[in-house]
Amino acid sequence: MKENMRRCGQDRVTRRSFLVAGAAVGAGWAPALAADDPVIEFARESCGDEAARLRVLVAYASLCGATGEIAAAIGKKLCEAHLRVDVRHLPEVTDLDGYEAFVIGSPIHAGTWMAEAMRFLCKRQDALAKAPVAYFIDCMALSSDKEESRQLARGYVERPLKLAPKIKPVALGMFAGKVDYAKMPERYHAIMRRIVPQDADARNWEAIGKWGEELAGQLTGR
Repeated sequence: MKENMRRCGQDRVTRRSFLVAGAAVGAGWAPALAADDPVIEFARESCGDEAARLRVLVAYASLCGATGEIAAAIGKKLCEAHLRVDVRHLPEVTDLDGYEAFVIGSPIHAGTWMAEAMRFLCKRQDALAKAPVAYFIDCMALSSDKEESRQLARGYVERPLKLAPKIKPVALGMFAGKVDYAKMPERYHAIMRRIVPQDADARNWEAIGKWGEELAGQLTGR
């Protein structure tokens, strides 16, 4: 039982593991929250035809809100394909009833998905395995078009596949991310600035939109 919980990402990740060695693959990265952290308004949208035959949940983990903006862009493309879509921050998701397909996303921090995404996949694996599921990530590594960066990103996508092997995603999206220090807890600035010295937004909205359109085609069979 204890071994299964470890594999499913229930272990806590310490600040030292983040600073020194990165987060464990199974656990994901869990930020320590503080009262003086910036207040983030996470994307929360619903769109599409109420009578649509397919209802999709686009759920995402996020620290600073940028991944939610990607989720909203994907949701918009799904709605344009006449699907009913809810875009929700993962901590808000308590019930999967009524959804026929799922899109799950996370930023990459300390080399892995956020813990809230890992826990969601583990806890909901049996239910998600019965429906079409797509994964997406965003990370600054993909701001470079080098093959080395793409290989690194593919490794990030493979980790939840090992965590929740019953889920067979129909699509995997990999996008460049955004760093906004005004929205990031100050205690993470020093280590992040070693990698990204200043604010940067490398998100390619055309690529994100195209992926959303292709996913809509897969979900509708077009």
